[in-house]
Amino acid sequence: SRVAASLSIDRARIARGEVQRHRLALERAQALRDRRLGQNPFRRRNASNAGWDDPLLKAPLVLGIESSCDEMAAAVVRGREILASVVHAQIDVHAPYGGVVPELASRDHVRCVSQVVGEALRCANVTPSQLGGVAVTAGPGLVGSLLVGLCFGKALAVRHGVPVVGVHHVAGHLA
Repeated sequence: SRVAASLSIDRARIARGEVQRHRLALERAQALRDRRLGQNPFRRRNASNAGWDDPLLKAPLVLGIESSCDEMAAAVVRGREILASVVHAQIDVHAPYGGVVPELASRDHVRCVSQVVGEALRCANVTPSQLGGVAVTAGPGLVGSLLVGLCFGKALAVRHGVPVVGVHHVAGHLA
């Protein structure tokens, strides 16, 4: 499915039938875009293509947020093309302790998440309202760090009316 490919939904989720939910979310996002552009959001789509020939739906801009451990990263992609990628390292924060301290990692994520995401959007020359979706690391990882990224990603998605997808950290490396 084009939706699965454009949002990098893993095969297990497709097998569980979650693609339909994401397709509906994309249709809602398209209706919001149409409303902003002054087009009729209730126009009837051709049943054969169901509106998927729209270039915005073929390869939407997706913001990815990764916060599973001691680094915070954000990237803007269109399909498989990386438009921007920003990483905030915490080497100086954890160096005195000889390893990662989960509480310090999550507190540093809270401090820098909006700056990292903002810089990624700026580097990609994209505004949040242009996004077609948000993908956020949902696990496995440090609970506090994951919550920071998840909460920020969900809030951004709700604010701009786009779907949010939780991504398995290890599956993200394999994609």
